[in-house]
Amino acid sequence: FMDEVSCVYGQRYYCISFQAPQRLFQESFSRFSLIRCSRHGKSQLSKIDRSNGVITNTDAMDIAILSNGPGEVVTWVKPTVRALKQQFNEKGLNLRISVLLAPCPHASGGEMKLVQSFEEVDRCLGTDSFLQWSLLGYFGKGWEWRKRGVCICLGGDQFFAMVLGRRLGYRTVIYCEDLVRFPGLADIYALPLRSLMETAPKWALKRCRVIGDLSRDAVYKSDCIHSRKWTTHFTSLRDLRNIFQSVSVVGILPGSKDVKLCVGVPHFITVAKHIKERLGKNVRFVLPLAPTVNLSKLEHYADASQNKLISRFEWESAQLMMKTPNQQSGMIGQLVLKNGLKIEIWKVFPAYKIFKECTLCITTIGTNTMELGYLGIPMVVVLPTHVLEVFRGTRGRLLGLASKLLGTVGDISVVLTSLVKLKSSAFLSWPNR
Repeated sequence: FMDEVSCVYGQRYYCISFQAPQRLFQESFSRFSLIRCSRHGKSQLSKIDRSNGVITNTDAMDIAILSNGPGEVVTWVKPTVRALKQQFNEKGLNLRISVLLAPCPHASGGEMKLVQSFEEVDRCLGTDSFLQWSLLGYFGKGWEWRKRGVCICLGGDQFFAMVLGRRLGYRTVIYCEDLVRFPGLADIYALPLRSLMETAPKWALKRCRVIGDLSRDAVYKSDCIHSRKWTTHFTSLRDLRNIFQSVSVVGILPGSKDVKLCVGVPHFITVAKHIKERLGKNVRFVLPLAPTVNLSKLEHYADASQNKLISRFEWESAQLMMKTPNQQSGMIGQLVLKNGLKIEIWKVFPAYKIFKECTLCITTIGTNTMELGYLGIPMVVVLPTHVLEVFRGTRGRLLGLASKLLGTVGDISVVLTSLVKLKSSAFLSWPNR
């Protein structure tokens, strides 16, 4: 473990000092954040206290965070801003955190509202202003920036994080999930695993720091690690039936994006009906509502008159029953099927405590699969292939553009692309695969 790393670039001093959660991989630091001294002359350089690794003066600083999709916002941005605010408040330093959202093919459209709900974030810039600041350097009225600051990439294209850092005159820290891109152009590359060091050339290794998995940190920081010990190894579907005998609470997680909800909501409702018929009356179903999804959207996709896929595949529909939430309970409604089955809708964020109560979860690919894996919750990961043509534009780049073509050409393009991806990809249950 490396508790503190100090780097000197010429006459500009930096300190790495961010209190991370305790349970990290062995390669991780126990402290990580980059505090940049001013690039505007020697007279404005702050003195550094080597004993605690932070700048000792009380000058105001800016943290500019670039992010994009809902998964990155929930598992990377939220724990990072919480830790930064906590540390700077303890040191009596004036810190302002700004989050800038970049376009993402997996975005749900509710990322800005979600970021604005974080009390640690002072301001947020949506994707509608992305081209303005990336191409023209215009952030909008009232968006001034301080002389001292750091640009952190927690999602989105790493190139635009470096563009942002250059425009603001800040040093850049990039969190690399799977690959070190543009080696040498950023000041610090924060890596979740030591094995990612191999993706960077040797001359750029001095800028790489292994800090651990931020997503894992977010789960462990919640103190909701599952205590159940699973000692039986299930090698077949026949053996898997044994686990269903002890199922009492089933979590339903259909996703957060429209392309997933239109298929996942009615399909998972139908699955819940069959589970209820097989296991009897003692099974309880809960649906933790994603932070970017509202009840009206859930009701829309569960209604047969509005979601044509229900009649096409003879899936079950459901009606929404609203409930007034109270401080003791986060349940805000129920989805009621024709046979009387009720699926509880809970609005708790993060939903780790709800996950912990589940003995089994029915989910699709996304951040949920990673969180459930870290929590130790058994899950069945469903990848619906009924209507592959609805997943338009989710590939990005040229394949994403081709899939957005109208008519039969677009349908054929997205179906062929998805089929090839399904056959060639591995670890499909993990996010971003």
